[in-house]
Amino acid sequence: MRRFYPIAFLICLMLVCHPAQAQPDGAKTEAWELAQEGHALISQGEFEKAVQKFAYAHKLVPDNVDFQLGLAQAWFFTKEYDKAMELCRPLMVGRKARVQAFQIYGNCQDGKGQTYEALETYRKGLKRFPNGGVLYMEMGLVEAARNQMDVALGYWEQGMAAQPTLPSNYYFAADRLFAMGDYAWAANYAELFINLERRGERVRDMSRLLMACYEKARVYDYQKAFQWHFFQGNTRDSGLPIAYPPLAKALDEAFASEFTDTAATISIATLLTIRRFVCHLLPSQLPQDPSVGLWEWQQLLAKNGHLEAYTYWMLFDARQNEFLDWFNVHQGEYEAFEGWFLRNTFHRHIKKPILRTVVSTQQ
Repeated sequence: MRRFYPIAFLICLMLVCHPAQAQPDGAKTEAWELAQEGHALISQGEFEKAVQKFAYAHKLVPDNVDFQLGLAQAWFFTKEYDKAMELCRPLMVGRKARVQAFQIYGNCQDGKGQTYEALETYRKGLKRFPNGGVLYMEMGLVEAARNQMDVALGYWEQGMAAQPTLPSNYYFAADRLFAMGDYAWAANYAELFINLERRGERVRDMSRLLMACYEKARVYDYQKAFQWHFFQGNTRDSGLPIAYPPLAKALDEAFASEFTDTAATISIATLLTIRRFVCHLLPSQLPQDPSVGLWEWQQLLAKNGHLEAYTYWMLFDARQNEFLDWFNVHQGEYEAFEGWFLRNTFHRHIKKPILRTVVSTQQ
């Protein structure tokens, strides 16, 4: 099933990023308020009402590109594809061109069953906006709908390389890698997504998936003892074998040496102890591994005394009762972490893409 929620987030972000439009007067003020209501209605699934809000905002301020994109988006959701495409065409050329116009236009083509045309639109958009990670995301979704999952994963990872701070590609890639049995990189991408998006239903999904990666990696043998296997995938969709990744091997050994808890479920407290050990051990063992950027982030949290609160925050939705028990005792620590976290976003920490493999973003 296709998911199109990133459009609303991107357009809202774009609106916020235009300070000249943030506090306008008269008709512009009314149009701004209508657009905000339109975005809220889209998030609530009230698409017809959203069309009315954006149409009036567009009427009040016809030359505002953001309002045009909002209306096109609302028309897409009401399946008025031709109207949305007509509104997007002028925004795909010239100085007014916007990456979101290519995204919505391609979404409409895909909605009309024009899959190949949609892919071509996304490719054209990438020639104009080579860092448009959202277009790689859409290409991945098209291929996933055709059950070409390896191709889809490749596009999502290309999107990470092109725009490392866009959350959505990590979301879809983590889900795919989990299904493939690559729990090491599914966990990495889930953690990266949680840091970038921070709140919402998809964060809840990834919190649960992150904990599930550790639970799936712990395998019981016939003697009722457990072993760690952070990689359990054998082949690609093509049937070709996959070599056991060095990161998964290093995690297997680290967890086997440190994890002694035999409880049926893994607690956040136990996981915290091992993650604190791993984030300092693995960079010395695998200094060239792409995960180093994520471990350095964990080290920074530990250095500032926030790794514990961060780990509980990240796994809240996977272990809510355990989080609440911890929070009742450590509320001050959690509030200190929140303050630090607001000032130190992961967006600023990313020096280069944290990717499972080297990818090319050339189209």
